[in-house]
Amino acid sequence: MFKLLKSGLSRAKQNRVLFVLIIITIGIALFFVINNLKFRNTDTLDKALLNYINIVGIFIAMFTSLFIGAEYEYGTIRNKIIVGHSRINIYFSNLIISILAGIVLEIVYILTIVLFGVLLHFKFELSFMQYAILLLEIIFVISSFSSVFTLISFAFSNVTFSTSAGMLIFLGFYIICTNLAYPVNMPEYITNSYYDEQGIEHITESIVNPNYPSKEKMFIYKNIYYAIPAGQALEITAKVEEVDTFNLILYSIGSIFVVNIIGVFIFNKKELN
Repeated sequence: MFKLLKSGLSRAKQNRVLFVLIIITIGIALFFVINNLKFRNTDTLDKALLNYINIVGIFIAMFTSLFIGAEYEYGTIRNKIIVGHSRINIYFSNLIISILAGIVLEIVYILTIVLFGVLLHFKFELSFMQYAILLLEIIFVISSFSSVFTLISFAFSNVTFSTSAGMLIFLGFYIICTNLAYPVNMPEYITNSYYDEQGIEHITESIVNPNYPSKEKMFIYKNIYYAIPAGQALEITAKVEEVDTFNLILYSIGSIFVVNIIGVFIFNKKELN
């Protein structure tokens, strides 16, 4: 495994696709900073720090499919098996490289936001512990995305097909999760309230929301929403401090485990030309 990781990381460092994605990532970070500066709706960049988690998945899809696809195209995977490497080690070494690539892109984005945010006198109001927890959540979401796209890349040896499939699945994830976000976050009760002169809220009435899904539907909606990496990403950007970290990480671990079990099974059964 160590030799596979070492050679894979060496390839990744020289990968032009990853270099281009880093440049694009810096450009995206600058766009969010300039956009915040232009409209100045807020003096903080806390939200901007989290925006990239909703974009990084498509970059992971591109990098992973092209990186693993090249190994299929040049017969590298077959050669690795011939010299004695197990398929499981080959699979997981590429998965780890995919995760690391996603983390590198995320760190580049965060550092760019922080650097230009400080230079332009923006504020970062969350505590160090809150940032650390959010970063941990983001790493798990990146791992979930990488697991899905590693499976796709190993399942289909054609680079063009796996790249297209990865990007379509990414878009499909977000279409599903943006539609599920409304019922999942719908309040069970509708309240009528007013604020007094001291700014204290007083609830005058609380009634059951007639549009609130049944327990069975909500159970299905929530499990689909949290099991998909896009849903996990949306949860982070939408709630920031209110994210149920334990719940999110638990779903991430579950999806990572299931997807990789399926991926290893498919790769073990795949015939290599």
